[in-house]
Amino acid sequence: MMKEAQVENNVGGIVITSSPSFWLTLAVATILVILFLWLKSPPPSSHNKKNPKQLPSTGKKTTKKKQQQQEEKAAQKKRGNETKEKERTSRTRTHPWLLTELKSHKDDVLDFDFSHDGKYLASCSEDRTLILWNTWTFPQKKHKSLRINVNLDHALNIRWSPDTKACVIFRACGNNLSVYAVTKNSDGSLQSCKPLTDYPQIQSKGELIGMGIASTGKFMMTCDDQNMMTIWSIKGVTFASFDTHLINTYCAIVSPCGRFVGASGFTSEVKVWTVEFGKAREFKSVSKAFDLKGHTAGIPSFAFSDDASRMASVSKDNTWKLWATNVESEYDKEPCVLVSGSCMLNGQSALLSLSLDARVVAIATGNQLHVFSAAKGTREQFIRNQGT
Repeated sequence: MMKEAQVENNVGGIVITSSPSFWLTLAVATILVILFLWLKSPPPSSHNKKNPKQLPSTGKKTTKKKQQQQEEKAAQKKRGNETKEKERTSRTRTHPWLLTELKSHKDDVLDFDFSHDGKYLASCSEDRTLILWNTWTFPQKKHKSLRINVNLDHALNIRWSPDTKACVIFRACGNNLSVYAVTKNSDGSLQSCKPLTDYPQIQSKGELIGMGIASTGKFMMTCDDQNMMTIWSIKGVTFASFDTHLINTYCAIVSPCGRFVGASGFTSEVKVWTVEFGKAREFKSVSKAFDLKGHTAGIPSFAFSDDASRMASVSKDNTWKLWATNVESEYDKEPCVLVSGSCMLNGQSALLSLSLDARVVAIATGNQLHVFSAAKGTREQFIRNQGT
């Protein structure tokens, strides 16, 4: 075999071998390194292949793109809200009983109250406004109303005074009652509504769940969910405070005749008290009148008839009852059940209303309204999904 020729060159003290195998090995190693680096590097994107000279996008373009995306999302949300509103409006305007819709508030409506003569309606909202409405304009397309801003607060409850010359609200943050004076034009339309006076802060550990003004103008009532009921003078003086003993109070109201106050809650009875005054309209006492006993679970709502001779209640035992309450407790007579009906609450709370003549019972739960005949106990009307 022939031996490979080697040529050694000494350059600057470094020996360089000129063997053919050396150069072959070096060439192979170089090729392997190039292949390794080529395989490891990511392939160019198709976008870059098509546009090799295109530069990466700048910050301004990215910001503009994000802005366009946000505007598009906002537009989609607006279109969705408009669609929902159209669906809701078309749905709510189909019922034959619907007279009108009042849409001036911009947030949740927390409470409303009709005046004793039925000529006015007052509402309060989380949007920090009160709105007073002229009810005779409800059948018309344009509703006459008066908007009042509640400074640095919002009202949880609102009630008309018996003479409609004032409105009383309960302030959420201030935790007190405020009186607003109402003036009217010669034709009876509302002219102005301005703050008149503030009552002292209510010392309460719970949330207000009931508020009312007696039709006689002799007193006001407030009650919280921790069972503290307070009877006030019209000028804000405390007449009496007492415990309802209901564990948790759900509902508290003043009877339309202005003689009684009542409360219901976690226990299965409705408790009613008489607010007594002397001949000179001086406050005397609050005394127990009677209890409504017959339900087997808590009572979220109840109501009086016009003269308090009848009462109605709805319970979490899925029943409602009409009671005869024209009795005198001193003769050891107790209220009795006249009619009992079924109303499935399915664990939800409920609101009950009794017509002044005690002929109709209406119960609202969730987005449903049940209308019952108080004489027969049968459901006469069922309204579903009317509004939100």
